[in-house]
Amino acid sequence: MPGARIVITGASGLVGARLLDLAHREGRSTWPAPDAVARERLGLDDPAAAARGLDALRPAAVIHAAAITSIAAAEADPERARRVNVEATAALAEVAARRGIPFVFLSTDQVWDGRRAPYASDDPPAPLSGYGRGKADAEAAVLAAGPRTAVLRLALVFGRSPDGRRSASEMILRAAEEGRTLDLFEDEFRQPVSVERVARVALLALERDFRGRLAVGGPEGLSRLDFGRRVAAAAGLDPAFIRPASLAARTFTPPRPPDLRLDLSDLFGLAGEDEPLDEALRREHAL
Repeated sequence: MPGARIVITGASGLVGARLLDLAHREGRSTWPAPDAVARERLGLDDPAAAARGLDALRPAAVIHAAAITSIAAAEADPERARRVNVEATAALAEVAARRGIPFVFLSTDQVWDGRRAPYASDDPPAPLSGYGRGKADAEAAVLAAGPRTAVLRLALVFGRSPDGRRSASEMILRAAEEGRTLDLFEDEFRQPVSVERVARVALLALERDFRGRLAVGGPEGLSRLDFGRRVAAAAGLDPAFIRPASLAARTFTPPRPPDLRLDLSDLFGLAGEDEPLDEALRREHAL
């Protein structure tokens, strides 16, 4: 599919921007073009209009990365979150199915409750938040739309973003730059993955016409505290600004899943093994 036009939604976001960059490094044709991201959008607040816009683009494939990704924002405005994250996703997937083209949807590990790790690609959802419930509903809509659909359940994503403020690693580095202390949980576990790995897997899913669900995480499952210290070490920083905290001792609404480590057997079968975590951190942040 190198010469075919791939529509990438959310191209100004963390993963979408890297997808656009990687696609052009590989000589692929995309909408939007790299110099048109700011002015070319589908407008997911109006799902029907977004579907008409996608259809008019006559895509050869779609990677749907756009979403309201903040759990807090989804809780604050659940109607808009459902419209954007569920209804618009379903509408776009239906366009792709009608055209018979592949549709790759970027979901999240937040579809699980964090009580039965490690999670495999097809483990059933049990979300704790409105954001997670919306993503689980969107997954179901995508897979019901047609046969050429894939759902990538993404772990915590780190790396460079367009504005330098969106990824898990950037949040840690920004705290250090601003001289703030940062409390990170020693009993909350994730499987951090680089944005470059996510982009490569999404494009490979199109190339291989992957179908179904796929858990996508990095090479190590570790606590948020340990991840923060690894980010600091990769940056050559004194990790003293990072303080250990306990998730079990705090109350969150909605609750936070305590353990979202993943079984990556399916991912390795599709994309091989990932680079080591410390190498990815240094590469992403040019350290």
